[in-house]
Amino acid sequence: MNVIVLTGGTLGGKTTILDNLKIKYGDKITIIPEVACLLFEKEFKRPVAWSLEWHYSLQKGILKKQYELEEKAKREARKNGVKLIVCDRELLDPSAYLENGIEELTQEFGINEKEALSRYSKVIHLVSLSVLNPVLYEKFVSTIPYRIEGVEEARKQETGTIQAWK
Repeated sequence: MNVIVLTGGTLGGKTTILDNLKIKYGDKITIIPEVACLLFEKEFKRPVAWSLEWHYSLQKGILKKQYELEEKAKREARKNGVKLIVCDRELLDPSAYLENGIEELTQEFGINEKEALSRYSKVIHLVSLSVLNPVLYEKFVSTIPYRIEGVEEARKQETGTIQAWK
């Protein structure tokens, strides 16, 4: 079974591609949506004042849920004969949201970088609109309730996501 990851910064087209893959291939593939969005919908509300404690709690929640969804998808794929799982982000992506990147992810959250990398057959990086067209990024980011990153923050996260996969 192949597990492919679509990664990249905010507004890179990951969710749009996954939505179209699901329409085209239906039950022949398994899609794992972006976990942060799932958590923001149900479990995590943005605080009035940001804190490192809240931020770490969010990242721990993302990592736990990502791992659970991936394992569940693999079990169901084996059971149903599905040969492809496609993830909207993955276990190393939270490093883009940490000040010290992958080093902080491995030290503070106990993620083994090599083990995490070995979980995926391919990783496809999609470049954020914040890099390609900042004006268009500003226009569209305001339409997504979970996204609060301005252009500069989104570009920083884009760089962090690239660093996670080097």
